[in-house]
Amino acid sequence: MDRDHYIDMLYDEVKSQVIISRAAYAAELDGWEFHPVVIDGQEAGVVMTKGHEMHTHVIAPYGIKCARRVLRQSVQGQVDRMGYATTRTLNHPKVVRLLERMGFYKTGERDGVLDYRLDELKIK
Repeated sequence: MDRDHYIDMLYDEVKSQVIISRAAYAAELDGWEFHPVVIDGQEAGVVMTKGHEMHTHVIAPYGIKCARRVLRQSVQGQVDRMGYATTRTLNHPKVVRLLERMGFYKTGERDGVLDYRLDELKIK
């Protein structure tokens, strides 16, 4: 799949929560790498990386169990490549609990967005 496919997938998920056009959203993703998540030959999501920062999106039918597995694999890969990983999230309790169980710790907060860093993955 190409970059536009992933941008469309991601934008469809957030467009009701943001005041930004698809074009502006795509511009914000300049410089990001998109890594497909494939399970049993089917597209299950995407991992986006830019330097130390990473974000994961799992398509709804694959659920949180897939998200956990994808996160473990992709986060470990990011830590192995970069020495540590960072991410940002809105303050969703389930997401925050998952990140903190994995070993991420909060490094800051601005405009309702939480910044996290991970030096060593706790969940293998």
